[in-house]
Amino acid sequence: MNEIFSRYLQSNRTLTEYFAHPLKADWNALSEEVMGQRRTFLTSELIRQNGEVQFERQKQHLAFLKQENTLLVVSGQQLGFLVSPLYVVFKALTAVALSARLNEDNRAFNYVPVFWLEGEDHDFDEVNHAYVFDRQNELKKIEVQASGERRTPVGRRSLPRNIKEVLSTLKASLQPSEFSGALFDLLASIYRPGENWLRCFKEHLQELLGPFGLLFFDPGAREVKEQSLPFFKRVLSENDALLQALRVQTAQIGRPQVPIQLERAYLFFRDRQDARQPILREGPNFRVYGEQSTLTLTQLLGRLSESPDRISASVLTRPLWQSWMLPVASYVAGPAEIAYWAQLKRAFKQFDISMPHLQPRFSATLIEPRIGRLLKKFDLRAEDVPQEAGSWIKAFFKQNDLKEMEKETARLKAQIAQSLELYRKLGKNIDPTLESVVEKTFSGIENNLQKMNDRLLRAFRQKNQKTVEQLTAIHHSFYPAGKPQERILSSVYFHNKFGLRWLKTIFDSIDLDDHSHKYVAL
Repeated sequence: MNEIFSRYLQSNRTLTEYFAHPLKADWNALSEEVMGQRRTFLTSELIRQNGEVQFERQKQHLAFLKQENTLLVVSGQQLGFLVSPLYVVFKALTAVALSARLNEDNRAFNYVPVFWLEGEDHDFDEVNHAYVFDRQNELKKIEVQASGERRTPVGRRSLPRNIKEVLSTLKASLQPSEFSGALFDLLASIYRPGENWLRCFKEHLQELLGPFGLLFFDPGAREVKEQSLPFFKRVLSENDALLQALRVQTAQIGRPQVPIQLERAYLFFRDRQDARQPILREGPNFRVYGEQSTLTLTQLLGRLSESPDRISASVLTRPLWQSWMLPVASYVAGPAEIAYWAQLKRAFKQFDISMPHLQPRFSATLIEPRIGRLLKKFDLRAEDVPQEAGSWIKAFFKQNDLKEMEKETARLKAQIAQSLELYRKLGKNIDPTLESVVEKTFSGIENNLQKMNDRLLRAFRQKNQKTVEQLTAIHHSFYPAGKPQERILSSVYFHNKFGLRWLKTIFDSIDLDDHSHKYVAL
């Protein structure tokens, strides 16, 4: 856990220089501040993009958007294949939970949960796969191969011709269940050759979380970019001020999540090959990476006007753009996100944008029934399973079945120490040269005792291989590939095993006032 995030959870008062609102916010004052900005939000575009919602709660939230006193609780993430990893779902459900609470507690305003579809990121290797446990309980990577330009935004990519084979591999890997048929019918209807990657992600997440009332926003839509031209032009026109605000704020942090690069303008532009390239600063001018000639500010602004759909924000300007476009009351973020948001307060002020509240996302490990039974069998607490497996399993045997051996070993070591002291005195009195012989002899006894213990432990573990395998299964479920489950496994794995009911279990487990990592039994 990074230091900024840890201090934010503690409502540390020293963080007022980094964030506009504390974790426990004054929601009425915050909401009035957001709605009091002298700016026309792009709410109509949000309504347009959600015009064909299916579920009643979505329709209710859509009706809220048509009222002037409506704000948003936003979260977002890159478009991981098959809605991956698991924390994508956690972030979205946290936004749903927070908006529901605010609607209950603060009747002066309406609050709507929105998922920001981050399709402009170009790191395809980060999103082109999903991990599941296969029928042998081994971690299986289901991957979509890239084609075309490496730096093409993910939201502009299409599914390959072999996507049916990819889904067939997934189906053959997963343990069949009563939910498999409906799941793979759904996936086949969404993931078709040539379909847009962003649309597929949106449709899949819509099927999962639409019933909870979640709405969606695609910032990469041409209509959004056209209406956002004033923001992007201001970022370039006031680029020196932006960089100064970021530099000064970041310098106060010490170890920033995102180091400031003074040669960057913190915007991107898609070139003729559809590659998303950073805009660089060169003295008073600019240059799109990969191009030879520089552009004056006037020339660059002209290029933006000609092709507004080619401009996109960076990790540090996206939050500014988001709140410039939309009436965001709170943004649901993970620990790393909250750490880099701490670099932005001065930039928000520079651009006269209200900085939203930050809500830590729900964090959890899901416990499947089989794993729950093993925890009960061995009288283990889920929260005591560490990320490192080897020493934990070794400690388990020492603390359980080998307690008597450990107790006897301790008794013998104490007895040896007493005897050593006695023989040392005797040797010294009889012949001082014998003291070293006594030391060497007793050292050999202790070494042999330790070797015996180690051999007994190895023999015990071999005899109890099944126990080792079951402990390993627990750890493998919690930390696949040695990493937290929520950062590795895909939602599709749990959908196949539990249908959609696991989503309700997660939603019911969210406690907006308790930000500790949870262990949720399914």
